[in-house]
Amino acid sequence: MDREIGIIGAPTSAGAFTPGQERAPAALRSAGLVERLRDANLEVIDHGDVPFFRWVPDADHPRAQNADSVVTGVRADAENVRRSISDGQVPLVLGGDCTVGIGTVLAHALEARDFHLVYFDLHGDLNVPGSVVQGALDWMGVAHMLDLEGCLPSLSGVGPRPLFQDRRPMGLAVDGRTFLRSAPAPRPHGQFPPEPVIGRSQR
Repeated sequence: MDREIGIIGAPTSAGAFTPGQERAPAALRSAGLVERLRDANLEVIDHGDVPFFRWVPDADHPRAQNADSVVTGVRADAENVRRSISDGQVPLVLGGDCTVGIGTVLAHALEARDFHLVYFDLHGDLNVPGSVVQGALDWMGVAHMLDLEGCLPSLSGVGPRPLFQDRRPMGLAVDGRTFLRSAPAPRPHGQFPPEPVIGRSQR
């Protein structure tokens, strides 16, 4: 690989169910990630971390906990990833909970680059605050990228709505199955075509 790798740490568990995920970027660095990449003859620039946030219960917003902090983290992640892309680097983001992915995709959308997302997760992350009792935005990230009905406007509106425009392909693996073959084309807010969905999350 001729391009530099730009590492961005996103130490946040704002969207998680419990604290802990915010420690992952430091743990990965301590385990020698950067050195391993350089040992593989890759050029690596470590840009440090976006602001740290440790999960706390949010009793005032039980269906969408710590939403303001999630949005702040998404914007900070997007800003740093966008800078890495503009510098010609391949960004490598170290999360953090799954909402970090929204910021990473947002950065690519704002850079107007043709991009594809292959999303591997135990669950589809297609929940919205009104569809589940547990208010962790961690398992609602893809729904907000697609701007599905019931999403938080503050989160789904951090960038273009939806983040996937012009039917950019999207692969989503759930329990070893393809969940969503491609992102829907832009359509009125709240409409989601059932045709591509060939599996259902158990969460």
